[in-house]
Amino acid sequence: MVVTLGADPEVFFEYLGRPVSAIGLIGGSKETPRSTGEDGFFVLEDNVAAEYNIPPATSPTAFSDNVARGLAHVESYAKANDRVLSFLASASFEPKELDNPQAQEFGCMPDYNAWTYAMNEPPHTEDANFRTVGGHVHVGGYPENVNSVNLIRCMDLFLGVPSIILDKDKDRRKLYGKAGAFRVKDYGVEYRTLSNFWIFSSVNRLWVWNATQKAIAFAADNTIETDGVIGEIIKHTINESDADGYYSLLKEYPDIGV
Repeated sequence: MVVTLGADPEVFFEYLGRPVSAIGLIGGSKETPRSTGEDGFFVLEDNVAAEYNIPPATSPTAFSDNVARGLAHVESYAKANDRVLSFLASASFEPKELDNPQAQEFGCMPDYNAWTYAMNEPPHTEDANFRTVGGHVHVGGYPENVNSVNLIRCMDLFLGVPSIILDKDKDRRKLYGKAGAFRVKDYGVEYRTLSNFWIFSSVNRLWVWNATQKAIAFAADNTIETDGVIGEIIKHTINESDADGYYSLLKEYPDIGV
């Protein structure tokens, strides 16, 4: 079997340095995404964010290129509407940007927690104008001896934990991107912990590919227990954005280093 990686990143648009809604600027929806004219690439609107889908890749170069090409498609819509792409993973919008029923729609399908086996509850925030964007990783084609739920825990170790160092946004994790967030898919799993921080540079895109491969190899030979010491450190590190937790785990697992 050949491992495949895909993604469905979300981004905000900005105008004069402020985050603005993408509603009405792109078209497409979760149910009916809009084709870009390039095979396997689609764009859509999700709440106030722009989202794009890429075809699955079987090599690090193809994966990085696909993510970059999808981002370029979204950027073309931003430029056509006198907007620019935002590098923010979370932001509070001005009320006028949310004056649309679509801006009040959150989520579509539930996701689950690989540590508790329970469905994640919808997040709540006191700031009704607060919105976030993600950079979910779709993994398929991994060996049959790799348990999908254990793989998500291993991805927490190899991706979620180091993201505490790489991703400077701490606010998104208060709502989305908790440890072990995932969905089971017909192709494999969707890892939902990461924000979109990694999509903007080839270095980080290749890091996602390589760290995922490490997680798969690790999961083939190791099980991270839900209630073990290591598991507790992983969960705390991600959920609390605890850099000390990363450095503690790095001593035990140097391959997670960034």
